[in-house]
Amino acid sequence: WLLFSGNGGPQASVSNLWDQGGFLPHGFTGLVMMMAIIMFSFGGLELVGITAAEADNPEQSITKATNQGIYRILIFYIGSLAVLLSLMPTSTSLPYSATTRRWSV
Repeated sequence: WLLFSGNGGPQASVSNLWDQGGFLPHGFTGLVMMMAIIMFSFGGLELVGITAAEADNPEQSITKATNQGIYRILIFYIGSLAVLLSLMPTSTSLPYSATTRRWSV
């Protein structure tokens, strides 16, 4: 909403995803650290195996739950990262809200 409504600030643009070095401007270290958090957050996916013992059709329910987990990671994590990276370029040193309110950061 912020990106397409124009309320994200003057620097909000989809081109922020590939300008100033792209998605990983400082290498894969940030990606590796992010994946550790994502794996921890979706650690509850092992409950699918526990649920399978109680399901009527475990073959179908496990497949469906696993696929939904993958799609949710893509939508919620990768999608939200794309939106946030579109709002501000990676070279921005100050938060936009701090500069508009004249806070000292």
